[in-house]
Amino acid sequence: MFWKKFHIKYKDISEKDPDIIAYKKVSAKILDDLHSGIMGYLISNSGNEVIEFLTRSDTEGKALEIGFGRGHHYNFVNNIRKRKYFALELSSIYSDSPIWRQLRGYCVRGDARKLPYKKASFSRVVSVQNLEHISDIDAVIKEVEGVLKDDGEFLVALPCEDGFFYNLGRELTTRRYFNKKYGINYDKVMAYEHVWCLRDLLVKLKDKFELEKEIYLPFRLKIIDVNLTYVARFRKKRT
Repeated sequence: MFWKKFHIKYKDISEKDPDIIAYKKVSAKILDDLHSGIMGYLISNSGNEVIEFLTRSDTEGKALEIGFGRGHHYNFVNNIRKRKYFALELSSIYSDSPIWRQLRGYCVRGDARKLPYKKASFSRVVSVQNLEHISDIDAVIKEVEGVLKDDGEFLVALPCEDGFFYNLGRELTTRRYFNKKYGINYDKVMAYEHVWCLRDLLVKLKDKFELEKEIYLPFRLKIIDVNLTYVARFRKKRT
């Protein structure tokens, strides 16, 4: 079922739904599964790699990753940049990962809609496969603007949600695998989790930040419908 269809069918889905409750119990395991295999590389790992590629070589100072999850992106961060790397994650279910323990004191639980950091304290903010999950995206964008220094960069990786190739790939692979392995209604989970499609997110981001560089993966054509992942470097607008 394509993105628009399951959002129409399950428009009133809530966290009290039995499938959503079951999903939350195994979501950490599912997140690990998403990083494995060929689809894991095409959708997730490739975006992590390209974010590091897009980071400006002259960027210094502290970095913040929002939506840290189990810390998968940290494996791709340049060793020099790791020295000033901070991370924030809302959910407690991921905090038992080795990377959380490694970043003790630098990785905290918190809400990206109200970041617990001083204004203009970061040179770089990173978000990997996260913004599409946040219903109050305007609040998050405002917070990111606030904690970025003048001329700071916002690096994002996003699924090409509601693109034809992404929808088709999910229909033929992930949806079938998910339903068979976990016995959870995948369409309900996607309606609950993926609240934004890429086209709508880009309208929001381009309104508040200057787009410096964007890459569509895996085919590099700047067309959402024929790709799986979108990666971009935005710059805080000069005031």
